[in-house]
Amino acid sequence: MTVTVRVDVTEAAIAALRQERWPNGRGVTRTVAEGGDAHGRWRVSIATVTDGAPFSVLPGVDRVLLPLTDGSVRLQGPSGTLPADTDGSVRFDGRLPVTATVPGGAAHVCNVITTTGTHRVSTTRHDDLVVVRLERQETP
Repeated sequence: MTVTVRVDVTEAAIAALRQERWPNGRGVTRTVAEGGDAHGRWRVSIATVTDGAPFSVLPGVDRVLLPLTDGSVRLQGPSGTLPADTDGSVRFDGRLPVTATVPGGAAHVCNVITTTGTHRVSTTRHDDLVVVRLERQETP
């Protein structure tokens, strides 16, 4: 089963979403869509990342983060800079202590969180639209 979420990333669309604090209280996010079942849960949101802010440590989840402006965010983990995929997204285990470097001070990112090992996530940027595809991974 595949779920496709279309995310309008214009400033007006982002501002219209309800803001919530990160679990660690160090940033804000705006939920775009969420779902799942007994197999696993998923959530797509727009987060505002600030320079030096640590991400919430979330055991049991896989994370995919897509900066909405090229070069606007670099993520640092315990072993150094986390590498970006060819689409610009960064994938990491929610258990990792991760900190953001944001040269401009703050930036918006598309943030996808899934239960560990349950979904293959892809992101595609088309101007003011991000398309997130969540393909459920079948258990053996």
